[in-house]
Amino acid sequence: MPWPDLPPPNTLLPFEATVRHGSMTAAAQELHVTHGAVSRQIQNLERALGTTLFERAPRSLRPTPEARRLAADWPPSKANRSTGSTRPRAWPHADRTPAAP
Repeated sequence: MPWPDLPPPNTLLPFEATVRHGSMTAAAQELHVTHGAVSRQIQNLERALGTTLFERAPRSLRPTPEARRLAADWPPSKANRSTGSTRPRAWPHADRTPAAP
């Protein structure tokens, strides 16, 4: 995907967590943000992609086929499937301490 076609990066983590949990509330709790913040980022992602990613009903949320395809193609989702983790992977070398000056 060319750079101009990439969705805003801050929208992807809330999207992935919502697909994985099936709930914006659970995604918000995992990400330590409000339900409204997750909802807004998903709306921004839907606007950027020009498609609806979730079928919304009172107290119900289901990913559309497009959302399932995007979630399956997103690299952290692939990494989580191989490790069985339910959390996004940390950046490589995130556990290393910086070298002394």
